[in-house]
Amino acid sequence: MMFDDFWKQYPRKVAKRDAQKVWQRLSPVDQKLALDAIPNHVKYWNVTGTLSQYIPHPSTWLNQGRFEDELVIEEPKPKEVK
Repeated sequence: MMFDDFWKQYPRKVAKRDAQKVWQRLSPVDQKLALDAIPNHVKYWNVTGTLSQYIPHPSTWLNQGRFEDELVIEEPKPKEVK
């Protein structure tokens, strides 16, 4: 089941039943888009140092279509050696 895959990958594990309800309302295409988008979002949250309390609840992330967000991931620049 794809929701189980989604749940395993999503970094904030809260309100699972709410997330599952939203997941079931998504089209199969949106479910796949959401599943495919998680690694990029996780990388973005890691690179930007997002604290876990600021990562959206999974139901919110799905409901708002956040998996369609265009994220700009800028790797930290190495510090100059003087």
